[in-house]
Amino acid sequence: MTKLLKADFARLFKNKVFRLGVIVQTLLAVDAVYAKYIYRRDFPEEHIVPDGLILAGAEFVGIIISVFMGSFIGNDYKCGTIRNKLAIGHSRLAIYFSNLIVCSAASLILHFIWFAVLFFGEGTGLTNKFETPASEIAKMIFISSFDVIAFAAIFLVVCMLVSSKSASSVAAVLMSFAMIMIALTIEYKLNQPAYYPDETYITVDENGETREEHYEGGVNDDYPTETERKIYEFLNLLLPQNQIRDSIYRAKQNMYLPLYSLSLTAVLTTAGAAVFNRKDLK
Repeated sequence: MTKLLKADFARLFKNKVFRLGVIVQTLLAVDAVYAKYIYRRDFPEEHIVPDGLILAGAEFVGIIISVFMGSFIGNDYKCGTIRNKLAIGHSRLAIYFSNLIVCSAASLILHFIWFAVLFFGEGTGLTNKFETPASEIAKMIFISSFDVIAFAAIFLVVCMLVSSKSASSVAAVLMSFAMIMIALTIEYKLNQPAYYPDETYITVDENGETREEHYEGGVNDDYPTETERKIYEFLNLLLPQNQIRDSIYRAKQNMYLPLYSLSLTAVLTTAGAAVFNRKDLK
């Protein structure tokens, strides 16, 4: 296992897609800091803090890592590397877990690049100081680290079970965007009001005449039922994309959240490894 990990980590740091991902994540972080700097320069009377950027980079990790893993693991199938690993005595479980560890490490590297640039921007005065306490920021980093590991576990199942490099790459990327859409849908459903209030609007036409328009409220048909709400709330806690978005927009930092990410990672890894153990590697 140690030799397998050494070989896979060597491949990771030589992988051109991963290097490109590091550059992209760095540029995204630099652009975010620069945007705050420009706004601070042009509107000095407004106190703009960079706190909203703290976990923004984690969402980019989900997209970048899906592209990387499709290439990294798909290349193993394309070049016959997996069969060679089996031929020299490595077990299928060792191969699966080695890929999980290496891809999780890649996710964490991309994740911490964002923080490094963000803290550099604050430390050099390009942005204002964080208003969020340091202990809370550390908590956010800790919790979100499990989210990006869960990303790796999710995409690993797809990439290890689809033998075609092109098919696994496309499937992983599509899944990353599907997760974003699911996160937005869950957020939309959970934020729906049970009732719409009565509202009155006053409009002015081109002749300067005012007109009052009254809209009657009522029951919101999009409001989820009690059972639906429980399902949405569970998925909101379970799915890494939802945890990240929930942390960004509502600042709910609960220390039990990593348990959901760890549980998801454990279940997917167990299922993925079990299926891969029986996969026909032609």
